[in-house]
Amino acid sequence: MIDTPLYNSKITSQYISYIQTHYTSLNVEEILANANMTMEQVLDPSHWFTHEQIVKFHQELARTTANPEIAYHVGKAAGPSESLSAFKKYLLGLINPARAFQSIETIYPKLSKATRVRVRKFGFNRVVIVTSPKPGIPEEPFQCLNRQGSFEALAKLFTNHYANVSHKKCIHKGDKECEYVITWKNLWSTRMQRALPILIILSLLLMAALAFLLPFSLTVLLGAGLIIVNLVCGMLFLAMQNREYAKIIGQQGNVANDLIDEANERYNNALLIQEIGQAITLALDEDKITQSFMDVMRKRLDYDRGFIMLLDNKRQRLVFSSQFGFSQELIPVLQKASVRSDAFESHTILQQTLMKQKPFITHDFVKEKSSFNKTLYRFIQKIKAHATIVVPIVYEKESLGILAVDNIQSKRAFTQTDVSLLSGLASEIAIGLANAHTFQEQINSEQRYGLLVEHMPIGLFTVNRDGRIVSINPKMVEILAISKEHILGQHINDIRSFTHAPLLQSFAQIIAEGKPAFFQHRIFSLSGEKLELFCTIVPIRDKRGNVSDIQVMAQDITDLKRMESELYHAQKMESMGILAGGVAHDFNNILSAIIGFTELAKKENANNSRLQGQLSNILRASERARDLVNQILLFSHRTEPDLKPLKLDNALKDAIKLVRAFLPANIEIQLDISPTRLISSDITQIHQIVMNLASNAAFAMRDKGGILSIQLLNQSVPHLLIADNVSIPAGDYVVLIVSDSGCGIPADHLSKIYDPFYTTKERGEGTGMGLAVVHGILKSQNGYIMVESRVNEGTTFRLYWPALDESIADDSGKPFSLPTGTEHILFVDDEALITEFAADMLMSLGYRVTTYTDGQAAFDFYRANYPDIDLLITDLTMPELTGEQLAAMALKLKPSLPVIVLTGFSERITSQIAIHHIVSKPFNLQDMAWLIRKTLDTK
Repeated sequence: MIDTPLYNSKITSQYISYIQTHYTSLNVEEILANANMTMEQVLDPSHWFTHEQIVKFHQELARTTANPEIAYHVGKAAGPSESLSAFKKYLLGLINPARAFQSIETIYPKLSKATRVRVRKFGFNRVVIVTSPKPGIPEEPFQCLNRQGSFEALAKLFTNHYANVSHKKCIHKGDKECEYVITWKNLWSTRMQRALPILIILSLLLMAALAFLLPFSLTVLLGAGLIIVNLVCGMLFLAMQNREYAKIIGQQGNVANDLIDEANERYNNALLIQEIGQAITLALDEDKITQSFMDVMRKRLDYDRGFIMLLDNKRQRLVFSSQFGFSQELIPVLQKASVRSDAFESHTILQQTLMKQKPFITHDFVKEKSSFNKTLYRFIQKIKAHATIVVPIVYEKESLGILAVDNIQSKRAFTQTDVSLLSGLASEIAIGLANAHTFQEQINSEQRYGLLVEHMPIGLFTVNRDGRIVSINPKMVEILAISKEHILGQHINDIRSFTHAPLLQSFAQIIAEGKPAFFQHRIFSLSGEKLELFCTIVPIRDKRGNVSDIQVMAQDITDLKRMESELYHAQKMESMGILAGGVAHDFNNILSAIIGFTELAKKENANNSRLQGQLSNILRASERARDLVNQILLFSHRTEPDLKPLKLDNALKDAIKLVRAFLPANIEIQLDISPTRLISSDITQIHQIVMNLASNAAFAMRDKGGILSIQLLNQSVPHLLIADNVSIPAGDYVVLIVSDSGCGIPADHLSKIYDPFYTTKERGEGTGMGLAVVHGILKSQNGYIMVESRVNEGTTFRLYWPALDESIADDSGKPFSLPTGTEHILFVDDEALITEFAADMLMSLGYRVTTYTDGQAAFDFYRANYPDIDLLITDLTMPELTGEQLAAMALKLKPSLPVIVLTGFSERITSQIAIHHIVSKPFNLQDMAWLIRKTLDTK
């Protein structure tokens, strides 16, 4: 793990910024070089450093600055530093220090992969941050100091005061983790906001008291004075609040501007790629290609100048080709520039780029003057170069020339990202130049042209002015799945795949105007396969300049369109998850009321057997609805699985009932289910596994039918079992075996079956997610999956769950008689139906119950009666005052109060308050009765 990149360059960038401000005499690049780091890597926000590099860098920094606590000072200077500006603007957009500190848990992994961070909030101006290194990664003392300084600086962004950080628990003092207790000063507007209501109440009380002690006229006069004082205080509060809000709005505007800039950059890059592609396609001359590239770079990239130099045909001299950004007086200097190949070794830049084929970068030619010979340095002086990147133009390991850019006005520092971008563009230039050279040879030699056409990786055919196909290359024959003899000489209108209006119109337009055309075209090959093609149609001119033929280049983009469709499907699934989460809360509230009132009705009508049966049917239907909601939430990743001891044989029998409902009549199910030991699993996920495996088996047997075999057994693995690249440790397991007699899986597909979106089914018959979901569930439950398959013989999946210890028992066998009590329970839920049935349910068990549908009203009652309240049961999601806030306020008055929180769909508790249980809606009478009694008895 030590050799793994773990720390983002933004952290090191903080140090560099601090050094350049406070230690101006130090040589930053020398310090970086001693740690095997470069300034380009530091300035590249996407670069990551190893632990060894970071330790060497800090050791060198502490030595050269003679400051062993340099890491702390760098962290404390993070507030005014610009090295983390993107994160600062994000944090400032969170309005207050508390939210900013809480967001550290999300932001920290974007800067460091070496440490786990947990944040707990206590009150309005206090948080506790706990950090611990991940397994196998050492923690250095200077990293601890740097964090402490950074935490102090974070509060200053909001309050202009450093935070107070208490660091008593530390890994370097022998503790298992570092704990930082952080407090800070509140903003004046926050203090005023709390003080203003108190001032108003005191004023009203004073006025009421004076009304009994002073004459009426004097009371009115003093009352008016108090009103004026309150108004002035209120106006001062509003003014302070408006100033702080204006500051925050301005900060959030900066964040929005950054996002807009990022979107514009992505759009600009998309246009850059498109225009470069057109340059490669349309230009057939080397000078036109390079100048087209220069024009695109000038338009789309933020470099001040650039030029391209190419090797001549004999590869004896490097000569100027094209440029952008140079003044008229410097262009002749470039045009005259020329270097013989036998002098490459004496030119540092050309030796590295043309001979070693590696990029060259310098931030200041003057400082590196000694690295260049006199001839090259005179040329650098003539063109007034300062900081430059030079990358080689290489095609198939052969150097074709160089691409250079520099910034003489903006002085923007170059990063590794710039080098990577320019290297990619140089590759595109190389492709364009190679294509131009190839097409030039095509014009000069018919034989070479034929060879090119035969081996082009894209489809190509030629149509004459009469509309007849005169040539076609093998790739196009492959795309159309039609023999070359069958298509040559045919009219374009007679080829079914080409009967597309825009295509035919383009032929007529090109003949008339002689301009190329580009568009996408969907065809069906003679084999029936649907293909998406990107077509480029260009005219071929004769010696007189007239259009004699039309050439069509067709690139198969079917796979690209499929990936686009899969991405759209994934986004749609995410939208479904968001929708499911929103619906689940209200739907589970409705189910809670249905289940609750039904159970009460069963209890009150125990002697009416006919009504008991009908009510039981309602309960079963409601429980199926509850399970359905949980399955939707689980599949859309909106809820966490409920792992608990489970008898797989019982769960499997329920799942098989669902399987029988969708299997066709020509598929027989054979069962061999033995009583099994307990496993740790979730019944909803078990249903999901069985449904996915059965669905795949049914698809494999869809044509001829067959046998679906499901076997369940206990199995002991005496020693390490290795098969299908799966290693199963020795131990006791519960094994589910699902077999089919279908078409089987080809051997070359077996390694991909668990990949998301990988499928051999036709579009509309499957997404490729089924086995990926099964594999993910088994992995999350510490299980294993193996597969055996032969073509035309069938497929067998073996699923292994670790068996639990026999001493662990499930709680499904609770006694039928329900526990009772006489304690006082405060029940709060914003749904009136739920509070109504909860009151009836709890009172039927003997408890005293007080219910509220409003959190604030519930707290007012609790504040007046909290010594008499034995248990608080509250809904988590409520308007205005949430259940989490209500519980926190109640626990401040009575820390020993037991709390049970109800939730519609596994919302997370964000604060670290002492909640005893979190119960998902809908809940039933029996489970709630036992839970309440257990909670009260263990408080």
